[in-house]
Formats: sequence, C-alpha cells, structure tokens
Amino acid sequence: MSAVFDAQLLAEVFVTLFVIMDPPGTVPVFLGLTGTMTAKGRNRAARQAILVAFGVIVTFALFGQQVLDYMNISLPALQASGGLLLLLVAMELLTVPLSDGWGVSARPVSSSMATRSSSRPPEACSAGSEMFM
Repeated sequence: MSAVFDAQLLAEVFVTLFVIMDPPGTVPVFLGLTGTMTAKGRNRAARQAILVAFGVIVTFALFGQQVLDYMNISLPALQASGGLLLLLVAMELLTVPLSDGWGVSARPVSSSMATRSSSRPPEACSAGSEMFM
C-alpha cells in the first residue's frame, strides 16, 4: 500500500464516524424538529447541522489531546468515564422506575392529562415521555 492512502484506516475512520453520527437514529429526530419548516428551510437546517458536526469533530480531532493534557485527564481515564456513563445510561433505559421522583407513577395516561400537570420537570415533557407518566 502507498503511504498516502491506507484503505484499512479509511474504512476504520468511516465506520467510527458512521457510528458516532448515527444517521438512521438522527433522521426521525431531524424530521420531528423540522416538520413545520419549508423544504428550503429544512435543507438549510440540514446543511448547518452537517457543518457544525463536522466542525466539532475536526476541532476535537486536532486539539482534543491538548485539551485533555491541559485538564490533566489521561486517555484511559476518559475511556473509563465514558464507559461508566454509557453503562449508567443503558441501565436507566433498561429499568422502568415505579416513580420518577416527582410522585408520578409509571402508568400510561392520555396526552391531555399529561399537559395539565405543572409539577413535572422539563425533561418529562419531551416527545414520547407521556406514555410513562
């Protein structure tokens, strides 16, 4: 192989970025957020999202190690904390609480009832959450 083009590295980077960006998972979110926009507005929002994501990835690819060094965080410590965070999120998704801490039981209610309560935290008002209130 030539020193300039490494097909295996290109494949690894593509798969990694594909998993990070998660196009199949972001399509429903994007359509939900831009459903009321015109086609032109939706295209502009898509371009803007792509550019921002590209900028964040490139910035952290170029300067991420310097940021970690400045904060005295080792790469193994970052990997371990990321793994623990992923474990906590997975455990939260797998377990259904009997109560969400605000006195609301985990039983389905109609959406009209869900909008009447003002004692819920803001994250409880997100799309799809009314089935567990």
